[in-house]
Amino acid sequence: MNCETMLEISRRPSGVEGAKILKNDFFCKKNHFSKFLRPLEDFPYFIQALWRKDISKPSFKRTFKKKSAKSRNFARQMLIIKTKCLKNMSQKIVAGNWKMNKTAPEALLLAKEMAQQTLPSDVTVILATPALYLQNIRQVLGDKKGLYAAAQNCHHESRGAFTGEISAEMIQSVDVQYVIIGHSERREYFKENNAMIAKKVDLLLAKEMKPIFCCGEALPIREKGKHVKYVSNQIKEGLFHLGHADIKKVIIAYEPIWAIGTGLTATPEQAQDMHLELRKVIRKKYGNEIADNIRILYGGSCNASNAKTLFAQPDIDGGLIGGASLKAADFCTIINSF
Repeated sequence: MNCETMLEISRRPSGVEGAKILKNDFFCKKNHFSKFLRPLEDFPYFIQALWRKDISKPSFKRTFKKKSAKSRNFARQMLIIKTKCLKNMSQKIVAGNWKMNKTAPEALLLAKEMAQQTLPSDVTVILATPALYLQNIRQVLGDKKGLYAAAQNCHHESRGAFTGEISAEMIQSVDVQYVIIGHSERREYFKENNAMIAKKVDLLLAKEMKPIFCCGEALPIREKGKHVKYVSNQIKEGLFHLGHADIKKVIIAYEPIWAIGTGLTATPEQAQDMHLELRKVIRKKYGNEIADNIRILYGGSCNASNAKTLFAQPDIDGGLIGGASLKAADFCTIINSF
């Protein structure tokens, strides 16, 4: 069953009519559908509650418990289908963080290579280049649909005597729409804290730019089993002062610091578990609609060989790519991994 069919079901007033579509289009085996729903009248409530994101309501939970085990199992399957449909319909993001790499000629050459690529229409591609090259690279990319430049950082003050720093206003002035903030390297080497990063978020949103908010835990925190609490706190202190309209404009990038350049590897299951936990935190604060639609990228040594497996996870909406973004061929393989 495709996403369009699922949406059509959700719009129909008659649950029985929707059930017939499911029976014909999804459950191919004869009588398979009846094994899950007895009686058929269960269907309207489940499909409406699941699709309209009402499953957290106490009334649904009480009704859910009264249904048969097979009906409950069907409801869970419907929720999985819904999640996959929403993911398939949403815009994926692959952002390349070039960090402190490439000379000016090398950077322009790579940008030109990317501008010549045929990119998937459902993937937003972002090139986070050294600030020195932003204006020229923005010109190279031109108005190519789905391909954007980004800055790797901005200062937490709007202007002033901060030698060597770059403000949100400066970045905006060269027509750049995205900015990475709170990257693990900025937090570790430059001692950036959650309060500073929250100020950066506000400055970027005030200038109508989109923050790529990074969060993640080091190995000692993971080994103590405190990783969910630690990263959740980064999100709460860095983002939860925002209203519903502004939080929608933020992209989150989860970086398992312990799995970056250490020889250790985060499995796709570990990545998915953490993304799911972060989505739960957002859901509790902002509700189902925002939690389901906010993009959470994975930033833990994602490369051409593991991208497809990582991107197949239901709560991973793309990647923040480091070294693998420095070669057009490797980066394009990742972009086409959905």
